[in-house]
Amino acid sequence: MKGKIVMSGGFVYNNIYLRIDLIENAIRYLAPDGKEMIATSPIRSVILSDSVTGKEFKFVNSRFMLITGKIENGWYQMLDTGYATLYKHFTKVISENKPYGASTTEQKINAYGSYFVMVKSVLNPIKKIKELPDLLNDKKEELKAYLSTKNLSGRSDADYIALITYYNSLFLK
Repeated sequence: MKGKIVMSGGFVYNNIYLRIDLIENAIRYLAPDGKEMIATSPIRSVILSDSVTGKEFKFVNSRFMLITGKIENGWYQMLDTGYATLYKHFTKVISENKPYGASTTEQKINAYGSYFVMVKSVLNPIKKIKELPDLLNDKKEELKAYLSTKNLSGRSDADYIALITYYNSLFLK
């Protein structure tokens, strides 16, 4: 996809064709001569733009997240930001399987996504959407009511985004 790269010092490269390699946690991009390259300089964030829908996807490198505590290295997609920031971390794992009687090995890439919420520089993992009111306990009752009235199940990014957007809106009033 076409996108922007924000370097560690804040310099921005625009309109670059790139992709995020989630297996190696590397940025691959096309050089001006059309050759595929791997970025070796520290990159703070990547913003990918969908040319069809116009939607942007922002990914932040874990090394540049201002948090207390330890987190898994890699790229975190920023789904919503405000008083609380919602991230999704993708993990891709290659597994190899040799079917019975076959002479070749089959490779399969499994992708896993996990959600995190950051409040006051603390990044908390979220296993279920119903855990969020307890993690964001300053507005616990409002979040529980919103979860039940909107019937949010946590089966999609949209459910998590809706709840965090609502939580952040409570601080704008």
